[in-house]
Amino acid sequence: MALRKLVLINDSLEKLVWGSGGPVTALLEQGKLPDGWAESYCDLVKVAEDYLFTSRRWSQRLFRSLHFASCYLPLRYEVWIAAGNRPSLQTRQELGEIGQMQKYCSGTRCLSTIVLYSSNTSRGTREHCLLCHLAIVVRWSSPVILRH
Repeated sequence: MALRKLVLINDSLEKLVWGSGGPVTALLEQGKLPDGWAESYCDLVKVAEDYLFTSRRWSQRLFRSLHFASCYLPLRYEVWIAAGNRPSLQTRQELGEIGQMQKYCSGTRCLSTIVLYSSNTSRGTREHCLLCHLAIVVRWSSPVILRH
């Protein structure tokens, strides 16, 4: 995958995850992702797969967006539920798909074996986040993610 294409993927993924009208506000205010958001996210990750599986390095921008979507969006959803709102099966399924995309495409042996995700329990979400942070701290201290 050409560097130019990766830059476009990084830009698109950052805009989707961090941009206005993004998932955080929707999860905290409505308990759901914006319409079509999860599908768009998964489509972008699929486009990036060739790069992720063949590259020895991941850009920090790409990893940050992937990590935030799979780890912190479920936590934002938990906040919404903790406020006394009713859980949504659709939202749980979409967040589960996002977590599975991260697990699938992470490509590193360390992350693909250590990152556990359960979209059905808050404990599973916290375990995912804590283990993901542990993997990052233990394995990587540079601004790029190295792959075996």
